[in-house]
Amino acid sequence: NPVVQPTPLVPLGELKWVDKVFQFKLGAEATPGANQHRNPQACLGDFLAKPTPEFVSLGGHGVIVVGIARHLIVARGFDDDVTVFVAPDQPPRPYKVYAVCGQEHDHDWVEIGTSKGGTQSFGLRAAHVRHARAIAIHDTSGRVRNVDGTPSATPGVSVVAVGLRACEVSSDDDWD
Repeated sequence: NPVVQPTPLVPLGELKWVDKVFQFKLGAEATPGANQHRNPQACLGDFLAKPTPEFVSLGGHGVIVVGIARHLIVARGFDDDVTVFVAPDQPPRPYKVYAVCGQEHDHDWVEIGTSKGGTQSFGLRAAHVRHARAIAIHDTSGRVRNVDGTPSATPGVSVVAVGLRACEVSSDDDWD
């Protein structure tokens, strides 16, 4: 049995890609400067359109909040409203995904799913969310070292991109 069960993903051509980092809290690293992938902008846009896919490593228990500027993420009623693409790590780095629904970046986070550390899709409706302002990804692994005990250059979960199935223009420009 594989540690992480494969899950079907939506066709990539149907996704809209996040283009804005609303908040980033870099998590722990084993030694100062060990994280070689700390630029949160690296997870924005369509990773297939980049010459070399980039990613941001959140660090142990780090958090990133992303979305599409001036847009709301809309639930379609399926389990694939949000897809989080991650770089593979050994061992896999578990994470939680939240819909950010309130007026402030730090309030009204609703958990929409957990992952054992792989690329995975999540639905909003199962969490009773009709729309969200942003998506928060929280590393739950706390992992900062490699299997051999050396400091990891990619601590925490490493986010390559976040794709959304549906979004609509928001009249609220507090989040642009």
